[in-house]
Amino acid sequence: MTFETLCEKINLPAEVVQNITALHAQLEWEQLYPQMEKLFTKETWEDGLEKLRELLGADEQGYRMLTCMLQAAVATSKRYQEAGIPEDIFTDTMAAFSRFVREHKDSYGEYGFDRDFWTPRQLAMEEFRIGELEYEKEVFDGKKAVSIHIPSDARLQREVCEASIAKAVDFFTQYDREYADSIFYCSSWLLAPNLRHVLPAHSHILRFQMFFSIISIDLKAEDYMEWVFKNPAISLDEVPQDTSLQRNLKAYPQKGGKVGNATGILIK
Repeated sequence: MTFETLCEKINLPAEVVQNITALHAQLEWEQLYPQMEKLFTKETWEDGLEKLRELLGADEQGYRMLTCMLQAAVATSKRYQEAGIPEDIFTDTMAAFSRFVREHKDSYGEYGFDRDFWTPRQLAMEEFRIGELEYEKEVFDGKKAVSIHIPSDARLQREVCEASIAKAVDFFTQYDREYADSIFYCSSWLLAPNLRHVLPAHSHILRFQMFFSIISIDLKAEDYMEWVFKNPAISLDEVPQDTSLQRNLKAYPQKGGKVGNATGILIK
C-alpha cells in the first residue's frame, strides 16, 4: 500500500488528491513522524494531534492534517495485514476520510477536512466499517462494549443492517473475542423516539430503531441540524428544504417539538 494507492482505493476526490499529493512532497516527515506515531494509540492520540497541529501551522482547509493522517493510514494497512483482517474492511474503514471531505463540501461549498478529532479511531484500529455501519471498541457502564456509528452514506434497510451486525459479531469473534460477547449500543439522533412524530410509519429510520432498547434520551441535543441540514451554525429559518425530512424537521421544532438524541442497547 502506498499513499497514492490508498487515495485511489478510498475514492478520494481528484481535486483533493492533487492538493495533498503536492503537500506530501513538501512536508518535513522526519519532524512529523514521532507525533504521527501517537495517533496509533488511544491514550496518546490527543497529544499527537495537538503537536501535529502546532507543527503543521496554518491549515485552513485541513489538507496538511489530511496528508499526515493518510500517510499514517498506510502504516495502519500493514497492521491490518499482520492481524489478518481483510483488505476490504480496511478500505471501507479508511473511506471515512473521503466521506468527510465530501461532507465538508456539502456544508461549506468546498472540499476540506475538519474531522481530525475523530479519525485517530480508524488509524488506531479502534473503529471499523463493516458493511453499512461502523463499530468502535469502547467502554460502557465500566465494561468493554461496542459503539455502533451510523455513517452518513449508510443504508438503513433492515436486511442490510442485520447483515452488517452479523458480520460485526463474526469480526470481533475472530479478532477480539471479548468485544463480540459485550453489549453493542448506539447513541444517535436517529434513535430519538420523537422522530415518530416526523417520519412515516414505514420509515427505514423508525424500523432501524427497533434494533435497540432505548435506555436514555437527551432532548437538548441538536445533532440532527448537522446531519440533516449539513450546517449546525445556521438557524431554522435558513435551513434547506430540499427533502421531506428537511421540511418535517424544520416544521416540528418550530411547533415546539424537540428531536434530541437517544441511546439504545442492541437487542441481540
